Amino acid sequence: MSRTRSLAIRFGGLLAISAFTMFLASCAPQAQVATFKSLPAKDDAEAVAVYTETRPDRSYEEVGRIDVRSEMATPDAYGRLTREAQRRAAVMGADAILVKLRPIKETTRVEHRDKNHRWTEMRVIEKPRISAIAIAWKDCTP
Repeated sequence: MSRTRSLAIRFGGLLAISAFTMFLASCAPQAQVATFKSLPAKDDAEAVAVYTETRPDRSYEEVGRIDVRSEMATPDAYGRLTREAQRRAAVMGADAILVKLRPIKETTRVEHRDKNHRWTEMRVIEKPRISAIAIAWKDCTP
């Protein structure tokens, strides 16, 4: 094998690895965090309770806000976003998060043509997004 061909194969491999890495990075959740109150971080993100439909029965205070989104709609997208919000809330020292689904909908216009016809199709793409309020219990007893 010639040296030039060997270098071309190596470069192609590096290019493929770079493209795959960029693809994986686009799948990772992106988060914006605002901390209202500084508390000691929690050791375990899974200990942060998740409330979606109801509010907790005990008194709490808001310690931060977390917005998490993903560019890719996958079957487990909202689960991944919720786990990322739990992780970020644990760093804030929160006991729980109040989660609201807030998908981003983008509409794209696609024009089609064949020999005799032209038509337009509207496509709606939904990108997963959640907003979470990080909360801490006011009392020490559950």
